[in-house]
Amino acid sequence: MSKYKLRELREKLEAEMSPSAVDDLEVSGLTTLETAGASDISFVTSEKFRPQAEATKAAAIITPAGFELPGKSLLQVKNVWQAVIQCLDLFYPEPKPTCLTHPTACIAQSARLGKGVTVEPMAVIEDGAQIGDGSIIGALCYIGRNVTIGEKTLLHPRVSVMADCVVGSHVILHPGAVIGSDGFKFEVIRIGRGTKLDNLIQIAHNVKVGPYCMMAAQVGIAGSTKVGAGCIFGGQVGIRDNVTIGNNVMLAAQSGVNKDIPDGAQMFGAPAMPAREGMKIVMAMQHLPEMMQTIRDLKKRIESLEKESQR
Repeated sequence: MSKYKLRELREKLEAEMSPSAVDDLEVSGLTTLETAGASDISFVTSEKFRPQAEATKAAAIITPAGFELPGKSLLQVKNVWQAVIQCLDLFYPEPKPTCLTHPTACIAQSARLGKGVTVEPMAVIEDGAQIGDGSIIGALCYIGRNVTIGEKTLLHPRVSVMADCVVGSHVILHPGAVIGSDGFKFEVIRIGRGTKLDNLIQIAHNVKVGPYCMMAAQVGIAGSTKVGAGCIFGGQVGIRDNVTIGNNVMLAAQSGVNKDIPDGAQMFGAPAMPAREGMKIVMAMQHLPEMMQTIRDLKKRIESLEKESQR
């Protein structure tokens, strides 16, 4: 486990230390204010979390510049989230690949593995597959026939990449992701460079995903859909077949996409609609019971007025 003194973190994070901070104080982990102990560093992003920060048992706290907590050891930074990401890299570095093939892995003779590829226990790599230099194939992964995987791509355990799919370089696929499924294979599935897919994601036949996209858990994309570059999809987003999604599109969690979406759009709801419009609809739905009661009351008054007018 990595350990750092506060003065070392101050230098790495380019932070200012509060007067009460102790240079030689040693911390060995990063966690939330509520769960932090005497050997942890935590963080606070705004005044909203001041009560938790005052009550925390953390050895030190990362705060925005100018944020004061009397009696606490503080590292004050310009951007708290950037500092948190740096700390995650320091305290919890990614394990280095072994560059070895486990003896229980099953690799076809015609498969081609680049330099420094790691293949973990019980992975299966079929005929004609090509794995780029420095990539990691996790335990129990399945790589189908004629699959191409780029350089320095990470497949966590239990990822399935079906026949003829193309996965770019620097891609991360989390456990349970399935790339490719039954369908009319007029074209291959392509996952662009630097894209990160969370667990339990389904990418169907003939789908194209552009570079540097991010998808949270349980996203499902139906066949022949095209996704542009730099898109971000929340959890459980569903996209119908033969849809084109532009570049830099953001889809909120559980959005249901049934038509093309232009570049830069931010969408929400099922069916997906512009986020601002969707939020207005959600807010209005919260008042439906009162609105229905108002309509019933108005209806009674109108009926009463009609009866009086007929006398």
